[in-house]
Amino acid sequence: MVINKNKFDFSFVEGKIRSKTFGILTTLEEEGIPHTTGIL
Repeated sequence: MVINKNKFDFSFVEGKIRSKTFGILTTLEEEGIPHTTGIL
């Protein structure tokens, strides 16, 4: 199996997000269906 060296692991992505201002917006439809987005 060949591992692609261009892929980012979780700790790399987490570090990049933590170095920025990050917010999460969540809403619910009347039926209770959630919609969530992350904002950098």
